[in-house]
Amino acid sequence: VLLACALWRNSHAYAADQYMVVTEELPREPKPGRPSYEFPPLRSGAIVRASVSEEVPSHLRVETADTSFWLPAEQLQKIW
Repeated sequence: VLLACALWRNSHAYAADQYMVVTEELPREPKPGRPSYEFPPLRSGAIVRASVSEEVPSHLRVETADTSFWLPAEQLQKIW
């Protein structure tokens, strides 16, 4: 049972589109290059699932159930 749980966790806990915030505070951008301070900024070490955009190679798009926003690619590090 433990082996099955470990295999399931490894297959679902890591994804190819996971990135970690490497700056102290990173504001969310509703449009690439325009930070918004309506939401709290992401802290260093926060993990997000982002998709690479062909239209805007300098930013990654993050989509959640509630909202979507952009983050500068240079402030993120791919972790998987």
